[in-house]
Amino acid sequence: MHQFHLACARPRIHESGFTLIELLIVIAIIMALSALSLGAYAVLQESSRRSNTQALVNTLATQITMYGPAVVTDAADPGGARLRQLWDFDGDGLVDGAPDQFTDSAANAAAQRCGYRGAIEQLAIKLPKNLRDGAGRPIDGWGRPIQITFAMHVYGNSGIGIFSKGPDGITGTSDDLTSWGSK
Repeated sequence: MHQFHLACARPRIHESGFTLIELLIVIAIIMALSALSLGAYAVLQESSRRSNTQALVNTLATQITMYGPAVVTDAADPGGARLRQLWDFDGDGLVDGAPDQFTDSAANAAAQRCGYRGAIEQLAIKLPKNLRDGAGRPIDGWGRPIQITFAMHVYGNSGIGIFSKGPDGITGTSDDLTSWGSK
């Protein structure tokens, strides 16, 4: 009789998959690529802030210029007839928001007497709520209120300059976004 001898040899199983080193290399490559894309994202985000703010500044300047007179007479002022500057009714150097949010109660009362509704409402500009601060003033891409200044023949025919302090938040630096001059 023939004896059949069975060996206790195990069949070879071919394991597939990644080694720990290969996984670490892949993770390192993914992290490097994401770091590069985050840097590019930050540049694009800053560029978007600048262009959106410049568009808002230009829109405000154009609408204000087209509106006409920049002053209104407050004949019922307790101190006598007084000219009030539209767009900066309360004199804080910022484009006005809702008059009921003015910190100066006299300016608020004068706005009510004159029928002034604030720059955005008066000019009928469709401005989303995320582009307004708590007082209803238009804000730039960095969350700061848009500035306004007045000087005849300095800011064009209207005599009104609209600007953002730009990313650094300091007036008069090269990154300011203005409605006048070269950009």
